[in-house]
Amino acid sequence: MRVLLYYSIWNFVEKALGNDDADYIDVYEALDMFLPGMFAYRSILAGGIPMDIPNLRNKEEREKWRNDTACTDPNVAGDMLLPTTVNGTPEIPDEVYTIMYKKWREEFEAGEGYTKAAFNQGSTKKK
Repeated sequence: MRVLLYYSIWNFVEKALGNDDADYIDVYEALDMFLPGMFAYRSILAGGIPMDIPNLRNKEEREKWRNDTACTDPNVAGDMLLPTTVNGTPEIPDEVYTIMYKKWREEFEAGEGYTKAAFNQGSTKKK
Protein backbone atom coordinates (compact mmCIF):
# COMPACT_ATOMS: atom_id res chain seq x y z
CA MET A 1 0.00 0.00 0.00
CA ARG A 2 2.76 2.45 0.93
CA VAL A 3 4.61 1.63 -2.27
CA LEU A 4 1.51 2.34 -4.38
CA LEU A 5 0.98 5.66 -2.63
CA TYR A 6 4.63 6.60 -3.16
CA TYR A 7 4.46 5.90 -6.90
CA SER A 8 1.14 7.72 -7.24
CA ILE A 9 2.56 10.83 -5.62
CA TRP A 10 5.88 10.51 -7.46
CA ASN A 11 4.12 10.27 -10.84
CA PHE A 12 1.83 13.18 -9.95
CA VAL A 13 4.83 15.38 -9.13
CA GLU A 14 6.68 14.19 -12.24
CA LYS A 15 3.68 15.08 -14.43
CA ALA A 16 3.40 18.50 -12.74
CA LEU A 17 7.09 19.05 -13.51
CA GLY A 18 6.46 18.36 -17.19
CA ASN A 19 7.46 14.71 -17.53
CA ASP A 20 5.15 13.48 -20.31
CA ASP A 21 6.15 9.87 -19.56
CA ALA A 22 4.85 10.01 -15.99
CA ASP A 23 2.23 7.31 -15.36
CA TYR A 24 -0.96 9.01 -14.24
CA ILE A 25 -4.71 8.72 -14.60
CA ASP A 26 -6.46 11.75 -16.05
CA VAL A 27 -10.07 12.66 -15.31
CA TYR A 28 -11.36 10.86 -18.41
CA GLU A 29 -9.55 7.62 -17.59
CA ALA A 30 -10.93 7.84 -14.04
CA LEU A 31 -14.42 8.32 -15.46
CA ASP A 32 -13.89 5.32 -17.77
CA MET A 33 -13.42 3.26 -14.61
CA PHE A 34 -16.26 4.86 -12.63
CA LEU A 35 -19.09 5.24 -15.13
CA PRO A 36 -19.75 1.53 -15.85
CA GLY A 37 -20.49 0.94 -12.16
CA MET A 38 -22.67 4.02 -11.89
CA PHE A 39 -24.69 3.08 -14.95
CA ALA A 40 -24.91 -0.55 -13.80
CA TYR A 41 -26.57 0.69 -10.60
CA ARG A 42 -28.93 2.93 -12.57
CA SER A 43 -29.76 -0.06 -14.78
CA ILE A 44 -30.56 -2.17 -11.72
CA LEU A 45 -32.86 0.55 -10.37
CA ALA A 46 -34.60 0.70 -13.77
CA GLY A 47 -35.27 -3.04 -13.85
CA GLY A 48 -32.09 -4.14 -15.60
CA ILE A 49 -32.53 -2.28 -18.86
CA PRO A 50 -29.41 -1.73 -21.00
CA MET A 51 -27.88 1.71 -20.69
CA ASP A 52 -25.38 3.51 -22.87
CA ILE A 53 -22.34 4.84 -21.07
CA PRO A 54 -21.57 8.33 -22.31
CA ASN A 55 -18.18 9.27 -23.69
CA LEU A 56 -17.54 12.42 -21.69
CA ARG A 57 -14.57 13.27 -23.89
CA ASN A 58 -17.19 14.26 -26.46
CA LYS A 59 -18.45 17.76 -25.62
CA GLU A 60 -21.97 17.12 -26.97
CA GLU A 61 -22.39 14.00 -24.83
CA ARG A 62 -20.83 15.73 -21.83
CA GLU A 63 -23.29 18.62 -22.08
CA LYS A 64 -26.26 16.20 -21.89
CA TRP A 65 -25.04 15.12 -18.43
CA ARG A 66 -23.85 18.49 -17.12
CA ASN A 67 -26.72 18.99 -14.64
CA ASP A 68 -27.10 15.34 -13.64
CA THR A 69 -26.78 15.19 -9.87
CA ALA A 70 -28.33 11.73 -9.39
CA CYS A 71 -26.66 10.05 -6.43
CA THR A 72 -27.44 8.69 -2.97
CA ASP A 73 -26.41 11.85 -1.11
CA PRO A 74 -29.44 14.07 -0.41
CA ASN A 75 -27.16 17.10 0.01
CA VAL A 76 -25.97 16.73 -3.59
CA ALA A 77 -28.76 14.98 -5.49
CA GLY A 78 -31.58 17.47 -5.03
CA ASP A 79 -34.64 16.09 -6.82
CA MET A 80 -32.50 13.32 -8.42
CA LEU A 81 -31.94 11.38 -5.17
CA LEU A 82 -31.30 7.66 -5.69
CA PRO A 83 -31.97 5.00 -3.06
CA THR A 84 -28.90 3.49 -1.41
CA THR A 85 -30.05 -0.04 -2.31
CA VAL A 86 -32.41 -1.52 -4.86
CA ASN A 87 -34.83 -2.08 -1.94
CA GLY A 88 -34.77 1.57 -0.89
CA THR A 89 -32.84 3.52 1.70
CA PRO A 90 -33.06 1.97 5.17
CA GLU A 91 -33.43 4.14 8.24
CA ILE A 92 -30.42 3.53 10.47
CA PRO A 93 -30.86 4.89 14.00
CA ASP A 94 -28.02 7.04 15.38
CA GLU A 95 -27.44 4.54 18.20
CA VAL A 96 -26.29 1.96 15.61
CA TYR A 97 -23.48 4.30 14.58
CA THR A 98 -22.59 4.84 18.25
CA ILE A 99 -22.44 1.08 18.91
CA MET A 100 -20.37 0.41 15.78
CA TYR A 101 -17.94 3.22 16.63
CA LYS A 102 -17.50 1.79 20.12
CA LYS A 103 -16.77 -1.68 18.67
CA TRP A 104 -14.32 -0.22 16.15
CA ARG A 105 -12.59 1.83 18.87
CA GLU A 106 -12.18 -1.27 21.07
CA GLU A 107 -10.66 -3.23 18.16
CA PHE A 108 -8.43 -0.30 17.23
CA GLU A 109 -7.09 0.10 20.76
CA ALA A 110 -6.51 -3.67 21.04
CA GLY A 111 -4.92 -3.84 17.57
CA GLU A 112 -7.35 -6.60 16.56
CA GLY A 113 -10.07 -7.41 14.01
CA TYR A 114 -10.62 -5.36 10.88
CA THR A 115 -8.35 -2.58 12.08
CA LYS A 116 -5.42 -4.98 12.42
CA ALA A 117 -6.06 -6.38 8.94
CA ALA A 118 -6.56 -2.96 7.34
CA PHE A 119 -3.43 -1.40 8.83
CA ASN A 120 -1.24 -4.40 7.98
CA GLN A 121 -2.11 -4.88 4.33
CA GLY A 122 0.98 -5.45 2.27
CA SER A 123 3.14 -5.72 5.35
CA THR A 124 6.03 -8.15 5.06
CA LYS A 125 6.38 -8.44 8.84
CA LYS A 126 5.63 -11.79 10.44
CA LYS A 127 2.55 -11.71 12.62
